[in-house]
Amino acid sequence: MSGGGAGGTGGEGGEGGGGSPMPVDVAYTATVADCLYIGATTGPDPDACAADQMANYMTVDLQESASGLPANAYLAFELDSQVIGKEILSVTLELTAGPLGDAAGPDSGEVVAVESVTRDALFVAVPMQVGGVLGANQGPVSLGETVTWVLPTSLATGVQAVHLGVLHMPTGTNNGVDYWNVNGTHPPRLLITAR
Repeated sequence: MSGGGAGGTGGEGGEGGGGSPMPVDVAYTATVADCLYIGATTGPDPDACAADQMANYMTVDLQESASGLPANAYLAFELDSQVIGKEILSVTLELTAGPLGDAAGPDSGEVVAVESVTRDALFVAVPMQVGGVLGANQGPVSLGETVTWVLPTSLATGVQAVHLGVLHMPTGTNNGVDYWNVNGTHPPRLLITAR
């Protein structure tokens, strides 16, 4: 989707002495970060989910208080030539809970890979999960806390974008976590080390 595929030769400069290129750390901010109600009779609508949250929040909740429905968050990160075509050494997802209201909750949610996430597509269908859980529930989340999940390097290998779902836990309490979305003070980030 991005033009990053043309920049795949960026690591060649480290070949000179016969050693490996130095690793580079890159932080990508989400291009899409929205919540969806699961099972809404009117169909998927990220605007409806956002309207029930505090400004610039997305929620991950077993039973969201306004709708009574479960809610998941869906994320997209566009990569570029800094990592495309390189050896991926680490991948970490970083979400930050809001500092106000009932943004804190007992379960962070769990991270999965999903099919392509675009904002327009979120009005048509809930993205399908691909494979099993990549990042386990991190437990309770406090107001303003940054939650991190270390994810498999294969997630960012040979691709131009990373698409993720943060899913509510299937059992537990109904008080979910509200994370900042793309317009928030601390939007979702994907931290990648590559060489």
